[in-house]
Amino acid sequence: YAAIGTEGVAIAGAPGGADATERPAQGEGLPVVITHDIFGDAVSWRSDALISLRTDAALSLSPAQAAALGLTAGQLAQVTSPHGSCRLPVHVDEALPDGAAFVRSGPPAAGVHALLGRDQSPVRVTVEARP
Repeated sequence: YAAIGTEGVAIAGAPGGADATERPAQGEGLPVVITHDIFGDAVSWRSDALISLRTDAALSLSPAQAAALGLTAGQLAQVTSPHGSCRLPVHVDEALPDGAAFVRSGPPAAGVHALLGRDQSPVRVTVEARP
């Protein structure tokens, strides 16, 4: 794994492999990482059997990043990309690195999908506190 590094290694000859050009992130602000919990997707939200395991959408930030944005845990934040926006509760996690916004997808109604374009290319987001 040491050879892969934090950015991974492109696979030569594969679509989007070593010969492909890198797509720059669209927008301004923090790069966004969309995460999907095992029981946080649309199928889980339609299943009554999984009601106790469902996870909601959230914006997770490192403590330093949250402080730089003037956000605290539990506060609502407006997350905006060139494609759309959504309001998410803030979660502060010491395990996360500074300089990125981690967004847990949650139920379809949370609107997280609006942050990404149709091609799911990289985006940057602005984050603002909301009442």
